[in-house]
Amino acid sequence: PNNQEEGDVAKPPTGFIQYRVTMISKAPEATHEVEDVRISDLAANQVPRITKLKVDGGNNGNKKKNGKPSGPARSVGTDGSAKRTIVWKAEDPNGDSLTFTVSFRAVDEKLWKALKEDIEETKLTWDTKAIPDGLYRVRVVASDAPANAGKRAMTAEHVSGLVVVDNTAPTMTPLAVSRRGNGPFIIGASATDAVSRLASAAYSVDAGKWKALASLDGLIDEKSETFGFEVEGLEPGEHTVTVRVTDQAGNITAAKTVIQVK
Repeated sequence: PNNQEEGDVAKPPTGFIQYRVTMISKAPEATHEVEDVRISDLAANQVPRITKLKVDGGNNGNKKKNGKPSGPARSVGTDGSAKRTIVWKAEDPNGDSLTFTVSFRAVDEKLWKALKEDIEETKLTWDTKAIPDGLYRVRVVASDAPANAGKRAMTAEHVSGLVVVDNTAPTMTPLAVSRRGNGPFIIGASATDAVSRLASAAYSVDAGKWKALASLDGLIDEKSETFGFEVEGLEPGEHTVTVRVTDQAGNITAAKTVIQVK
């Protein structure tokens, strides 16, 4: 007769199974055969891995231990745009399909806010106009749930370095103007940004060519800087002097003053 038996077999650590079939018969003259042996194997599921995470062109794609950032890497926009591009790479040791949930939070917050959930793409555009300026982190969670039911599903996460969100232009004090006798006009200006360092400054007279400005300490590398320069050789009449300051995120502000030359 055809005998069919099913049962579970404990899989050894080596990953190989060896079996033996013993046939006992009350009719020795009969020939017995094993026609088919089937073994179904359920491989152990392994945790997926996120190998890269980058926001814009910043240096926050370095690998982190246990999903925690390892240093104060920063990412800032360079074109004045509020949109950021989040790009990541992931792999699964079992070759399973993965879905991703992308979240963010400010450095002074504890809860993550989801940008997108259960997406298959590994790239996402983040429009930061809807959030206040400040320092943020981005988290990507990978899940192999599409290929593993219930408790077999596993996740892995990766957290970015600091992401500077700065969509606000620096502020400037009114330009100060002074002059000694018939000497050159001395123009003073101060600018401050709440989040990013200042990057450059320039001035223009009567909408002419912009000329680069250095700060009084010689280097524009702080959130607040003071500038001073001289304007001379002006013809009699009204003249407009404009100072323009740009921060590292590409935000621009400007202030002007009107000079009367007699």
